[in-house]
Amino acid sequence: MAKRTGGPPVVIDSSAWIDFLRGAGSPAARETGRLLRSGRARLTGVVLAELLQGAPEEEERVELAEALRGVEFLPVEREGYERAGMVGAQLRARGETIPTSDLIVAAAALARGWAILTTDAHFDRVPGLRLHRPGER
Repeated sequence: MAKRTGGPPVVIDSSAWIDFLRGAGSPAARETGRLLRSGRARLTGVVLAELLQGAPEEEERVELAEALRGVEFLPVEREGYERAGMVGAQLRARGETIPTSDLIVAAAALARGWAILTTDAHFDRVPGLRLHRPGER
């Protein structure tokens, strides 16, 4: 794991990880690489599960799981799930729906005051959540 330099940790959502793992060359993929090198990248359990689920072959899943062991893991406690449910209910009352998995990722970031790197626009609707834009410190 890289020593953390250049700013606070950033929770990386599965959309940015997927761009990075595919070698997409997108701003989110480049920023994921930068955050990894600086030791600022954080991984949640739900994102880990989504990434492993998306690997089509067993060998790829094993290699990916091993590679991601070097990224600092961000556990989600009961309060995080409660916050995710509360935020989801608030959004639903306004006629907006966000996948529960993304609400859990958002709750993990909110609990620590950290930003999320993502390509999913629906994170913009989560009250109080900061989004990390490529190139930010």
